[in-house]
Amino acid sequence: MLPKEFKYHQVENIEITEKIPGIKEENQSKYYQISARVDENKDVIEPERLSAGRFIIATNVLSDKELSNEKMLSEYKAQQSCER
Repeated sequence: MLPKEFKYHQVENIEITEKIPGIKEENQSKYYQISARVDENKDVIEPERLSAGRFIIATNVLSDKELSNEKMLSEYKAQQSCER
């Protein structure tokens, strides 16, 4: 069943409705409409979020104008690809 395939979400209130097209519609075969509510599975997400590591990137450059946080992270990530 589809809901079992999701690790981080729960599918609830699944409703399947059979639809029959009107006379003026070109496609005369019946079809089905599926509606459901999807919620986050916080019991699974929260432990994953808490276990996600954090690390410190340090530099001797103290001026934000000289090296912004975004630039420092970009430089750090570029360094990792070179070191592999």
